Amino acid sequence: MARSEIVHKVDKLEQAIMELVYAQRKTEMQIQNLTEQFMVFQNEVREANRKREEGIEQLKKEMLAFKNEMAELNKKRDQSMEEFKKEMAELTRKREQSMEEFKKEMLAFKNEMAELNKKRDLNLEEYKKKVDQNIEEMRRQWGNLANKMGTLVEDIFAPSMPQAIKKYFDCDPDTVTQRYYTRTGERELEIDLLVLCNEKKRAFVTEIKSSPDRIKYVEQFIEKTKILKDFIPMLKEYELVFIYAGMSLNESTVNLLTKNGIYAMILKGDILQIVNFDQIV
Repeated sequence: MARSEIVHKVDKLEQAIMELVYAQRKTEMQIQNLTEQFMVFQNEVREANRKREEGIEQLKKEMLAFKNEMAELNKKRDQSMEEFKKEMAELTRKREQSMEEFKKEMLAFKNEMAELNKKRDLNLEEYKKKVDQNIEEMRRQWGNLANKMGTLVEDIFAPSMPQAIKKYFDCDPDTVTQRYYTRTGERELEIDLLVLCNEKKRAFVTEIKSSPDRIKYVEQFIEKTKILKDFIPMLKEYELVFIYAGMSLNESTVNLLTKNGIYAMILKGDILQIVNFDQIV
């Protein structure tokens, strides 16, 4: 081998060694740098752990303080609840006692009111009997007096008839004629009370008797209703409503009137009342 070739190989070997040393040095520096960074990280982790442990310790102290505070609050709450229960028990006892006393008072009041109502009912029943007797007597005397004087129509029924017509038939009378008399040839006819509602074309023909329960009077009025329009032609344009009236009427009389489509009117107190109004179709 020539000397120059040996020299050349030696140079290449030295260069390779130098590069290896450089690489090793570079690796050592990196390892050193990494070691320093790891040391810093370790210190940071230690500091973080220290602070965490301090925080945990502080949290334990705070939790212990909170636990003690809650225990104290629960103790006070339990004491308050116990006092509240005692107060409620006392209030309940007083309320029950008051309710018992109230029940006794109410029972006494109920018995007292029952006794008063019993006495009142007895007195009221006696009073009603006396009033009914007085009214009946007054009616009898009034009817007898009016009948004797010939003023039964004028004094009792005529003044109140327009109000009664308006109440029951919803029309305002504009003509009221007492003792209406008409004659056709030898035949004559008299109406005790004739009331006209001209707007609605309705005529109310009323027969009034001091002894209304005589069947003869009722039958005569029934016959009169059949011939009325022949005697009074103007009534052919009117709807006729027939009313038979007296101070009082027996049930049999009312039934006969109802059967013939005639309204039965009586004097009840000081009010004219149609007793079979709902039964006439």
